[in-house]
Amino acid sequence: METSACPGCGAVLPGPLAMSDPRSSASDACRAVRAEVAGYELGHLAELGQWHQLVVDTYGAQHPSDAGPPIGTAFGLIGLHLALEEGRSGFEVRDAHQLLANRFRDWPRFRAPDACGGLTIVDLARAADPPAYVETLHRWAGEVWTAWEDQHAALGDLIRERLPVRAGR
Repeated sequence: METSACPGCGAVLPGPLAMSDPRSSASDACRAVRAEVAGYELGHLAELGQWHQLVVDTYGAQHPSDAGPPIGTAFGLIGLHLALEEGRSGFEVRDAHQLLANRFRDWPRFRAPDACGGLTIVDLARAADPPAYVETLHRWAGEVWTAWEDQHAALGDLIRERLPVRAGR
């Protein structure tokens, strides 16, 4: 059986390499796995709904593209920072994204690392149950965030500049 590696995350998946969205670094096969994960989340909404934003941001940060709009990678990284460094909930991160999208149209491009972690959406899809899913998600998000370490300072500057300080933060 023929396989191909996703250019964004490196996951080796069945089938030839197909890239129907020229703005994305995710292969069609990788995006299909992402859709399967979304379906799994919907089937376990009570346990996993609060983690959806972390999945979106981790996937976005692991699939940066110079051909797509810079907001995608910027929001993935902002979400990872807010969740992993500041302990914000998925709902708080979603609200921050909405606020930022309403206030700003220009977004910097961040220089992508050579590799964005060893875990991928495929590892998340293989989780045996919701607790294993959450554990895998946190390891995956942590790996992707660490891979972007040389951009953390610039990202922190951007967040301080554009995101208003909230009470208690």
